Parts: sequence; structure tokens; C-alpha cells
Amino acid sequence: MITAVLVVIISFVEASKNCQSGYTKCRDGIQCFPLTSLCDGRHMHCTDGSDEDPDFCREQSCADGYTKCEDGVHCFESSGLCDSNDWSTRYHCSDLSDEDPEFCKVQSCADGYAKCRDNIHCFPLTGLCDNDTWHYTYHCSDLSDKDPEFCKEQSCADGYTKCKDGVHCFELSGLCDSNDWSTNYHCSDLSDEDPEFCKVKKCQTGYAKCRDGIHCFPLTSLCDGRQTHCTDGSDEDVAFCKDQSCADGYTKCRDDIHCFPLTGLCDKNDYYTMYHCNDLSDEDPEFCKGKPCPADYTKCRDGVHCFPLTGLCDGSISNCLDLSDEDPDFCKDD
Repeated sequence: MITAVLVVIISFVEASKNCQSGYTKCRDGIQCFPLTSLCDGRHMHCTDGSDEDPDFCREQSCADGYTKCEDGVHCFESSGLCDSNDWSTRYHCSDLSDEDPEFCKVQSCADGYAKCRDNIHCFPLTGLCDNDTWHYTYHCSDLSDKDPEFCKEQSCADGYTKCKDGVHCFELSGLCDSNDWSTNYHCSDLSDEDPEFCKVKKCQTGYAKCRDGIHCFPLTSLCDGRQTHCTDGSDEDVAFCKDQSCADGYTKCRDDIHCFPLTGLCDKNDYYTMYHCNDLSDEDPEFCKGKPCPADYTKCRDGVHCFPLTGLCDGSISNCLDLSDEDPDFCKDD
């Protein structure tokens, strides 16, 4: 049993001391820096200067949502692909490639964006035939983002779904969200408040269906004892809550009912102790050892505490009681 526990602890600690998402190691293999700062010519993040070395930068990939300029050195936000308009042209690349139509045609848009019909410009999928009468704005110079036939061919952004008409998108949190005080329609065909339509739609990430199969509620509110989100009261029903999984970045207490953020695992310090679980399991070292850290966090050498990867050998206040987060050997990749 002891051997099994040790294997679990080692696997969590060694699973990755890589940098958090959107960061990468400097050439020294110790420090991390944000990929958005790759050869940005502004501020040196690496003590060895590698984040401003063009040869080093060419070897790196851009952060999610960013694209390399044609020079292979600099990165810019993908939403800036050929984003010039009749009023201004703003270059993001020193070689001006971000406004070259031929360069833009072969680049992909950022998540949540899609190409206009011209295959050059990118526009936010939240603007897909949105028909906002107060802010009616075209994102595509060819006006394709307001063409119903073009919109029918596109998928909605994450967290959105199509109305029954197949043209308009609305936030999944708006599925049958009417209450005793108001009804707010998001679809011109009113389908977003049709119970039968809502039953066949999945909830957005981090939400779950109430027992009635119609309404969605945030998993962070699962049996939180505060407010009932489901008209049938199921989000505060213990038996129902035991059957549900927690939202990303959350985990169940030992009672298997309540969820708490993984950042709260054994997070007490010399000044205070904040319990997230009624059974106090979130401050039990043995319980914490068996839990993984949330994204962009890693375990200290003790296998109990989690700390943000941005704190790896950052030269500031230690995040670990055993001081391992400032130990160069611990910070280096295995």
C-alpha cells in the first residue's frame, strides 16, 4: 500500500515541471517566460536573453491564438490577420506579412474565429449573423458574415449553439433560461425557449442538465447550499449531486457530494485555514496526495501542495513549505 502511494506521489510531482500553458522554458531550462513575449523587442524575461534571440525564437511555436510572421521570428495575434480597414492599417509584423492577402489565405484563424468567404479575413463567430439591431456591424469586407446561406454553413463558437433556423447562434447558457420574472428570447424563431428543442441540446462546458433534462446549471454550484438553479431543485439534491462530475479544475470532497477548486487543496498557511469541504477533507494531507493539481499548477516535492507553474524558480516568495519550488534541480525538466 505504501509503495502504491509513493508511486502516485512521484507520478504527480514528476508528471510535469514543464511550464504552464502559453509559456515555454528559456534556453537555460530553468526559467519560464510567456510565449506572447517571444522576440517582442520590449522586455527580456530570460536571464540568458534567449527570449529575444531570433535563432531561439525561430525554434519556438507561438502561443495558442497567435501566428508566426513570415520571418519565422515574431508572433502576432491571429485575429490581426489582414485586419486593415478603410480607416487604418495596423501592422503587427516588421516584415508587413500580416497584411499580405496571399500570406493570410494560408493561415488559420484563432479559436472562436472563422474565415470570411474571401478566405483572407477572420471574424469572430459570435458575430455570425448576429443581427444586433443596436450594433449592426459587418466584420467581413465581402459582407459574408451577415449572409444567411453562408452562416448556415458555419459552426458556432464554443459555448454557443444554433437556433432551430440553422442561421443564428446563441449562448448555451440561454437554453430555456426563462423564469417566473422574465423570458428573454435569443432566437428570432423563439426555439431557445422550446423545451423539446432544449432537451436535445447539450450544455456548455462546465454546466450540466438538471434532472428535468431541459435546464442547464453551473457545476460549480453543485450542492453548494446557496441558491437553487434548477426549477426541480435537483442541483441541491444529495443523491443527484453524487451522480455528477465536477467542473474542470474542481474535485469532489471525500463525501462525494460537494465540489471544490483544486487550487484549494491543502492551501492553508501560517495566517489562515480556509475549509472548502464540510468534512474538512480538503486540508487532509493524505487526501491531497491522492489528488492531481489543476491545469498550470504542479506539486511541490512533498506531493501534498500545489503551486502555479509561473512560480517555478521565479526568485520570489517560496510557494512550497519544503522550498522545492525554488530549487534549480527540481525546476529543471527531467
